[in-house]
Amino acid sequence: LGLMTDGDQTTAWATESYFNPTMAPKPGVGFVLELTRSAAVDAVTLVSPQGGWSAQIYVSDRSGTTLADWGQPVGSVTGAGPDNRVAITPAATGRYVLVWFTQLVKGPDGKYQAKVSEVSVHGTPS
Repeated sequence: LGLMTDGDQTTAWATESYFNPTMAPKPGVGFVLELTRSAAVDAVTLVSPQGGWSAQIYVSDRSGTTLADWGQPVGSVTGAGPDNRVAITPAATGRYVLVWFTQLVKGPDGKYQAKVSEVSVHGTPS
């Protein structure tokens, strides 16, 4: 995950490769960001070297062990471009942010994945 927060857009975190864009039978794949303290999160920016994927954003005071533990998504992006600011209105308060990919993009090897070169969470401490 350090590749998404190193300030270098030439490095990237990537999902595993899958044989279909929806990762079936899995419901998706993602990563969790832990903030230094609880915050009112009003946006998440995802910079990607590839577009076309889709994702949902969840915010919680606890890091869930299942997707159901996270509650309802508070933001989403469909058919992502290279620079995506996902607005969360109203702001959602929590210490943990889950970015959950629901649709991946076909790579040159014929398999599907998503890549993120930089991620940032926007909001105010609560």
